[in-house]
Amino acid sequence: MRTLNLASLVFGFGIPFSANAQFPSIPDSNAIWFEETTLGPDPLFSSGFYLEPFDHDSLINDTLFNLLGSGFYPPQISPPFYCGGLFDDLFGRVYFRDFSSNWTYLLYDFSLDIGDSVNVCVSEGCGNISFPVKMFVLNVDTLIIHDEPFKRLQIVNAMASGGMHYWIQRIGGTGGILSTLGSLTVSTETRLTCMSYNDTIWFQGSASNCIYTSIRPLPHGEIPVSFFHPSLTTNNVTLDITTANSQPIEVFTSDGRMVLRERVPGSVLDVSGLKPGVYVLRVVDRDGRVWQGRFMKE
Repeated sequence: MRTLNLASLVFGFGIPFSANAQFPSIPDSNAIWFEETTLGPDPLFSSGFYLEPFDHDSLINDTLFNLLGSGFYPPQISPPFYCGGLFDDLFGRVYFRDFSSNWTYLLYDFSLDIGDSVNVCVSEGCGNISFPVKMFVLNVDTLIIHDEPFKRLQIVNAMASGGMHYWIQRIGGTGGILSTLGSLTVSTETRLTCMSYNDTIWFQGSASNCIYTSIRPLPHGEIPVSFFHPSLTTNNVTLDITTANSQPIEVFTSDGRMVLRERVPGSVLDVSGLKPGVYVLRVVDRDGRVWQGRFMKE
C-alpha cells in the first residue's frame, strides 16, 4: 500500500498512528488468487480475484482502496467484474469495501495473538458478504516465503463450521482472499489453490494453475475469450485468429509495460526473448475488434 497521505488514511478509521505499525498485510498491487469450490469431493467451479496496479486504486472518503476484481472459469458462468476494494491500515488489519452496498467490513486482523478473538465478515463470493463471525486464534507461527517471514494464524470460528483455517499475512485466508473462514457449510468448501504476486508464486500452486486468461475485466469493446494457444509457453504463441492487415501485436507485463510490439505475417509470435513471467497479449484485428488475454512465459 502506498504511504501517500498515510496519516489521513489511518485516522480515517479512527486508529492512532504509533510505533506498532508493521509491514503491509496484503500486497499493494498485481496479486492474483485462484480458488476452487467443491461440494464434497466434486469440484463445482474455479474462480479468481486480483488486485489492480496501484495507479488504478480508488480514493473513497479520503481512504485509498486497492481495486479488487473477480472472475470465474469457465467465463460463461459470469463475466469478470470489479467487486470491491481492499484497505490495509498497516497495523495488521485488512478491510473490504463492498461496492454493492458501500459498506466497509473487517476481513483480517493479523495483530492478534493466541487466545485473542475478533468478529470478521466472511464472503461467500464477491459482493456477497455474510454477517460477522467470531473467530478465535489457536496458534501463531511464521512461514518463510522467498526468504521473508510471514505471520500465520490458526483460526477457528464460534459456529464450529468450516474446520481449522489459516490466515497468512500478505496472502489472506487459505480459502481465498475473501474466504476468511473457508466455508460456512459442512459439505461445500472453498480452498486457495494458488496465490501469486508480481509474477511470482507465493502460496501453493504451479505455473499451470496460476495462469488465468479470462479473469480480468476488459475495457469496453474488448473480447474476453481465448484466441491463442498455449497459455503456458517457452518459445512461441500461436494466434487462432487472422492477423493479416491487423495492427501490430502487443505484449505487456502485468504492470502495464509494453515489452514487445511487432507484426506477425503468419500466426506464430516468437516470445523466446521475454523473461519468465505473466504477460498480456493484445491485438486489434482487421475489423477493429480488440483481443486480449494472458499467458505465462517459462
